[in-house]
Amino acid sequence: MSPVNVSGAMMKSIILTGKPEKRSDITQFLSVSESVPKPSIKANEVLVRVKASGLNIEDVIIGVGRMMVSITATKEAPVVLGQEFSGVVEEVGSNVKGLKQGDKVLDTNSD
Repeated sequence: MSPVNVSGAMMKSIILTGKPEKRSDITQFLSVSESVPKPSIKANEVLVRVKASGLNIEDVIIGVGRMMVSITATKEAPVVLGQEFSGVVEEVGSNVKGLKQGDKVLDTNSD
């Protein structure tokens, strides 16, 4: 289930708008959108203003449906990609410890 956008604010994102038949065709379905609804965070989440993001091979494999992840991207319901990023914490959920607004962060989607 996607986070609810209660503010009406928008954000810029890399989106996937369809499912390519093969990895080399993924660029036909990738674009940058300036009008993705900004998500509202839950108590255990933070919202990061992303300064840099990269698509890795796992993003591509998910996009073509070859991972154990079930996503279906369409033009009407695109999927935001980019697991690896750096940025600045913009909002902090009430249960989050160790991070505050303005902190610089990096995530490489590793455990």
